[in-house]
Amino acid sequence: MLSNKKAAYSKYKIPTFITGILLFILILNTRYPYIFRTAIIQARSGFSIPVLVIFIVLILMLSKENWYNRSGLFIFIVIMFAMALAGLWASGQSERQVINGLIPDTDAASYYFDGLRFQNGLQFSYFGARRIFFPAFLGVLMSLTQSNLQITLGALTFLMAISAYLATSAVWKQFGSVAASIFFVLLFTFARLSIGKVMSECLGLTLGCLSLYFYLSYSSQKRFVHLFLASVTLVLGLITRAGPLGIYPMLMLGIYLQEKDKNKKKNILWISILSILIVVLSFSGISSQLSPNNSIPFSNFAHTLYGIASGGKGWIQIYKDYPELKNVSEPGLTKLIYEYSFQAIKSNPKNFISGLFSQFPQIFNFPGRDGFFSYFGGENPLLYTISQISLFSLSFYSIYILKKKKQYEKYKYFLYGLIGLLLFVPFFPFVDFNKMRVYAAVIPFINIFPAIGLKALFDQVSFIHHPKKAQEEEQVRPVKSPVIFTICLLLMIMAAPILYWKMIPDHAVAFTDSCQPEDQSLVVKLSEGSYIGLLEESVIYLDWLPYFHESQFKKYLHNFQIYTVQAFENVSAPSFITSSIDIRDGQAVIVIFQDEKMVYNDEPLLICGQWDDYDYSEFNANVFFAHEYFNIN
Repeated sequence: MLSNKKAAYSKYKIPTFITGILLFILILNTRYPYIFRTAIIQARSGFSIPVLVIFIVLILMLSKENWYNRSGLFIFIVIMFAMALAGLWASGQSERQVINGLIPDTDAASYYFDGLRFQNGLQFSYFGARRIFFPAFLGVLMSLTQSNLQITLGALTFLMAISAYLATSAVWKQFGSVAASIFFVLLFTFARLSIGKVMSECLGLTLGCLSLYFYLSYSSQKRFVHLFLASVTLVLGLITRAGPLGIYPMLMLGIYLQEKDKNKKKNILWISILSILIVVLSFSGISSQLSPNNSIPFSNFAHTLYGIASGGKGWIQIYKDYPELKNVSEPGLTKLIYEYSFQAIKSNPKNFISGLFSQFPQIFNFPGRDGFFSYFGGENPLLYTISQISLFSLSFYSIYILKKKKQYEKYKYFLYGLIGLLLFVPFFPFVDFNKMRVYAAVIPFINIFPAIGLKALFDQVSFIHHPKKAQEEEQVRPVKSPVIFTICLLLMIMAAPILYWKMIPDHAVAFTDSCQPEDQSLVVKLSEGSYIGLLEESVIYLDWLPYFHESQFKKYLHNFQIYTVQAFENVSAPSFITSSIDIRDGQAVIVIFQDEKMVYNDEPLLICGQWDDYDYSEFNANVFFAHEYFNIN
């Protein structure tokens, strides 16, 4: 019977995957204005309705273990992730890291520009050198998508959807439908904060989900290949989206202590060391090729350290105390901040200790709303409070269950991981990172606690079905496709950038500057799917990427600080906006142009025009108004 179920599921794997891709593409390309538009915007930013719908659908779908339930789970998760991305593109919302639903801003812009530099054989900025894996991976991905930003974002979202499916299915197999349902709800409400943004959180969360999948697979199957992949993906995730590194050694310590066989203990130890070495060697190799001279990995930690040394006032405190540092460039800036940080610690160690311990109360979202599960609860204060109390209560209950109940003993390593995570909380202040961004790679390991707690509460409820046979089936025949998918992704992150970099041809462009004497020039490559168009108010059109009325564009700009509003003050309809680099020297630029045909040209363009007077380069790039352009053959 088990083999028949397995054969049925294997038979429909490829059709299920293809169906998921087709539905994903269909949702992103549908422009239906009524129920569909409302639904995708709700999936992007709503709380009560989407959370309730997702939870109920998953409870019903996962009530039994059949091939069509598994297929349905994959398709449903792909649909939800696609709707969240489509909702951003339909609304044209401007929010952290993205302008008008597409144009990268601040950190996302820096990653995007470095991805373009990579494609054109130029080294990264000092920003990209901080966390080299994501911009290098992004450069490879953009090469495959021909720099089409919408396709690139779609690919990042689809990767997140696959990893979320694997993690959710693993929770389902180990803990049942109720646990899997709440797990995915929590995972999705965090993931959608990064969907549609060129941010390292996307890749960090993807790797974190894969790691949880393989840890849970190892718990049931005891296959060291799963433990190895769990280790590499977690270490890589914590480096890609720098996070609380202490979780990894403590997880492995928990697994090591649970193992009784001495030879297997040695294997666990070797896997722990080898995983770190592989990631470190890859990081060093990519950095040596792509980073500028004297760059400092994870240099932004200097800002965080000074904020802690100042009593937990946040990373920006360094610029309040030493405003002259705004005029200092890297790598000298980082060295100075570290120097001031150590001076502050030495002169007032009590302040430093206070800064460290001030982070722990914030775990419970007090007094702010940036701690654990801060991304869940919506805007209604009462609903948010109830949600937080419920999640923390379930988490504490799961801690008790993991410690006391013998049937959960094999998952006890999650407690060790939690201890390691908590030990590093002081060094990743919640005040510095909105909605737990820095914890992206460990979000699945946080969400597993309320999931286990809820499963334990329902253990005695007879009408809730817990598919036990799924575990037995997994033990008989291990699933190979997640292993193959993960290995391919790891190679694309850690090996492909170096290989691709060595194959990039010389992008030196020979041309005659045909611009008028009063104009300045750029040499750029513009891409389809990487721009927005501003419409005059007289044009009748339903706002949807890539076209938006000027009034909506300007309205959403006010979600940002005043400096972003000022940067686009001189931009008006009809016009088009895109981000690019001057391929001669890698200078970042926001191009304002009039002819949409420019983005359909596969060759470099010589663009003539004028730079805007406002300096926006500190946060994104300066604005360039194009007057005319010429093809460079």
